[in-house]
This record gives sequence, structure tokens and C-alpha cells, in this order.
Amino acid sequence: MLRKTGGFTLIELMIVVAVMAILAGIAYPSYTEYTRKAKRAEAKTRLLQVAQLQERYFSENQTYTVNIASLLGVTGTVYSSENNGATSGYQITAAAGTGTGQTIANSFVLTASPQLNQVEDTKCGTLTVAHTGAKTKSGTGTLSECWS
Repeated sequence: MLRKTGGFTLIELMIVVAVMAILAGIAYPSYTEYTRKAKRAEAKTRLLQVAQLQERYFSENQTYTVNIASLLGVTGTVYSSENNGATSGYQITAAAGTGTGQTIANSFVLTASPQLNQVEDTKCGTLTVAHTGAKTKSGTGTLSECWS
């Protein structure tokens, strides 16, 4: 009597591999876009946090500061992550406003520059917020896509 042994045929295995490849081809780009959006949201939060701290500093000292690390209680470079890690998606910097007569004493512009894998975010690119609350982006997306 002939017994059939358990197992899979090569055709069945190849079908499973093909289905998994199709799913991975769809899922991976969605995942990378999701992580870009999450890092962008983290940078926006950090920018607005620093802007609020700049206003508090101004109310106490009658000037803004470019030393935002001291505002946050950290040393060195400021990054967008809550733990201020160098592996976060953005580096945060402050500068005086760019208009006529604007100095750090009366204006500031905060910039979140993408780094590492986040530089591939061509939709929003570099994010900025000014002392007036004006928000900008350098990418190809709309302002509402990047800041809402």
C-alpha cells in the first residue's frame, strides 16, 4: 500500500514566497513613509517646544537666544528626539530673524534640518518656525501637509 507523506511541494513553497514578496513590496514603502511622518511630527513638536521656551526666555531677559541647548537643559547639539539623541531625524538650530533690522534680541528663526534617513523626506524637507509663528518648509509638499 502506498502512503502519502506530509510536506509541501516546491510549487506550494514558491507560491508562498511570491505572496510574501508582494506583501513586502507593498508594506515596506508604507512603513518608511509612516516613520518619516512620525519623525516629522517629533521635529514639529520640538520646534514648538523651543519656540515656547524662547518666548519665556524673552519675557525674563528682553532678548532671544541662539543657545537653545541651555533652554532645554542639554549640552551640545539639539536634536528632535525627546532624549536628544544624535540618531533622531532632525537637528534643531536657532538664528536671528532674516528681516531688516532683525537681530537675536528681537527675533528668532528655529530650523529643523533633516539628517540620516530623514533627508529622503522630499515632501517637507527642512522645517522652520519664526518668532511671529510663521511656519515654512523646503520640500515639494504643501504647507498644510507638512505642518498640520
